[in-house]
Amino acid sequence: VDFGEGPFKRDGEIVDLPYLVMSFPHSNAFLFQVFESENQDSFLEGLKRFFHHLGGVPRRIRFDNLSPAVKKVLPHGKRELTEGFENLTLHYGFEYEFCNPGSGNEKGHVEAMVKYVRNNFLLPERRVLNLEEFNETLWREAEKDRKRKHYKKKQVIAHLFEEDQAALLHLPGKEYSCVRYETLKADKYGFVQVDTKKYSTSPRYAKQKVLVAVTYN
Repeated sequence: VDFGEGPFKRDGEIVDLPYLVMSFPHSNAFLFQVFESENQDSFLEGLKRFFHHLGGVPRRIRFDNLSPAVKKVLPHGKRELTEGFENLTLHYGFEYEFCNPGSGNEKGHVEAMVKYVRNNFLLPERRVLNLEEFNETLWREAEKDRKRKHYKKKQVIAHLFEEDQAALLHLPGKEYSCVRYETLKADKYGFVQVDTKKYSTSPRYAKQKVLVAVTYN
């Protein structure tokens, strides 16, 4: 799994947006979704979408040391995980591995797929009016791409992908809630700041601490 970035047309302007890709080295299949930000909330939401679209969970997923998952790289190959990523792994039960620092080649398959997705699905710039509706179309586009033959195995990717799907773990009975909670102090007008944006609570909460639930959107 890895992030890429592509240009999109929105409100008459060209904007760069990140997209999250999950690739399957056995079949050469992939899934991808576009988000507003390359942050932890979008990362966790993307993984959850992949799992539920697949109807199962890959047994092991490889990442680089991206900040939404890794808080700190420790000696002897260990990692201090972010709380959100650790909770997601516990909920869905998959194993994770991380590339050695500065060794992106250890996830070469997904890096190549990030480029393939950009060149074949996102260029030239695509118009986005509603990001959620746009993402719904991407499931079908990724599925349609599986009708081609694997570059090396000379079998149809869709057939190989059935073997990937047969190896998935079962989904848990309850869907994970990608909500992050923060305690923030409202200003004198009752506004709180999350990242770079201000949100209104109520004037009665002016200068008080409030509990804020943050999601990817």
